[in-house]
Amino acid sequence: MPDLLSRASVSQATQGKEMTVLPYILACLPLFPAQERRTANVSAYCRCSKCCFPYDGTKTASGTKPHYGTIAAPRNIPFGTRIHIPGYGLGTVEDRGGAIKENRLDVFFPDDKGKPGSGHRKALRWERKSLVVTIIQTKRRLPK
Repeated sequence: MPDLLSRASVSQATQGKEMTVLPYILACLPLFPAQERRTANVSAYCRCSKCCFPYDGTKTASGTKPHYGTIAAPRNIPFGTRIHIPGYGLGTVEDRGGAIKENRLDVFFPDDKGKPGSGHRKALRWERKSLVVTIIQTKRRLPK
């Protein structure tokens, strides 16, 4: 335990008044999740058969419906992990993919309302990018 959280330093900081600070600090930890920056090859997909074959693109590997913010990641990054991708924004790992290994990620682009095929066009425009992504760990420590 760092000196900052020792009983003596807490007593000093509160002018001798007995206070229990540690439970409050522990309760706040989920508000400040651990972050890790990695370089990843980020590609894009939509729900069409070209992007999802042999699957129909209506469900992710975690069982959710794909939406803007859905990320396909390798198995070493658990479902529910939040990742910030420059140019795309904040997303959640909800899918896997046959070609998604090691440092590869796929971001999902849905079709715009009334514009079938628009998600595929956005995915093609995205191409493949090498980006520094920020992984916000929500489940467990990720292997290197």
